[in-house]
Amino acid sequence: MALLRPFLYAANRVAATRIVHAVLRGITRDRLDLLGEEEFEYKLKRCSKKKKKKKKRVRRLKALQATGADVVLVSQGWSM
Repeated sequence: MALLRPFLYAANRVAATRIVHAVLRGITRDRLDLLGEEEFEYKLKRCSKKKKKKKKRVRRLKALQATGADVVLVSQGWSM
């Protein structure tokens, strides 16, 4: 369902919302709260791990720059 949602939403927002609600219809409020908390914790932990990795990479980059090495950064995204 999670994989189909972006495509459904792009095709028809109202239909996508109704389908998601239909899937969630039989689930109790307590269960939805629990699922929401679990998802939040998962995202929060993942985000903190990424920040730790980023800090480590920045330290390594600065160490390379301090040695006088030529550093080239490559990205997949466009930024202006």
